[in-house]
Amino acid sequence: MNVTVSYELHDAFPDSHEFVTHVVGAKTKKLRLKVHFDPGRVGREVNCYVTLGTGHNRPIGPIQVNAVGDAEIVIPRPRTAARYTIVWDW
Repeated sequence: MNVTVSYELHDAFPDSHEFVTHVVGAKTKKLRLKVHFDPGRVGREVNCYVTLGTGHNRPIGPIQVNAVGDAEIVIPRPRTAARYTIVWDW
C-alpha cells in the first residue's frame, strides 16, 4: 500500500531560516520528502536532519534543488517516531 501526504502552503515562510518537519507515525519502507520552491524564491543551503527521541539533530545530507525548484530526499527504512526535517535559508 502506498500513502501520500501532501501540503500546499502559500506565503507561510516569512523568516530568513525556515523548515518543514515530518514525524514518521508507522513503520514504512521509504519516506520521500519534497519541498517545491516558487521559481521567484528558491531556498539556499537546503539540508535534511533526523531527530530521534529528544536527541540532537543528525544531518543526513545536503539536498540539491533541481531546475524546477524541487528539493527532494528519499530515506529508505525511516525510523518510526523519528522527526525528519528539511531546512533552508532564503
